[in-house]
Amino acid sequence: MGAFPLRRADVETYLLPDGSCVLFDPRLGEGFTLNAAGALVWEYCDAALSTDEIAREVASLLPNEPQAYTDGLAVISQLLDAGLLEMQHQRASEAAEQDGRDASE
Repeated sequence: MGAFPLRRADVETYLLPDGSCVLFDPRLGEGFTLNAAGALVWEYCDAALSTDEIAREVASLLPNEPQAYTDGLAVISQLLDAGLLEMQHQRASEAAEQDGRDASE
């Protein structure tokens, strides 16, 4: 069982032409800038993949970046520390299936 990062729904995302992005946290009134690789990590944080799976996926998309895997894990950690992500204990798809079962009972 892993941990599945989920973007906070109220965090605003502004993609920039170079692939980077700015995240705005309305709770704190602060902005956070991510480079293109960090923006890719952010997009994957939808609770469909575990932290390890996200880092591996980003590393596979950036084969010329030897640090992509560890950088991906670091970005997730930083986003968690900043309070921009929430950790789920099951995949989004599993949670949706569970919700469907609960509603039909």
